[in-house]
Amino acid sequence: MPKDLYYNPKGTPEEKVPRNVDGRTEFYINYTSALEMVFRLNVAGSFIAPTEDTGFFREWNADEMYFLSEVLKDLVPDTFGIVLG
Repeated sequence: MPKDLYYNPKGTPEEKVPRNVDGRTEFYINYTSALEMVFRLNVAGSFIAPTEDTGFFREWNADEMYFLSEVLKDLVPDTFGIVLG
């Protein structure tokens, strides 16, 4: 991984140092680390904020937007004509 891909080495001009959301706190990422964005869906559950997660500070999105809306649900049959037994 390129050493300047995710971090800025010490001595980098201040305007190029990554900052947290508060805009004041500088942070540095070791070049052996990689950042990854993972999208999590809480199926049959509600939104879970990062501060409410189990210590990993993950964000879980509710599933309502990812399933058929009430309008479209009427267009898709809820039976498939399969008879069991």
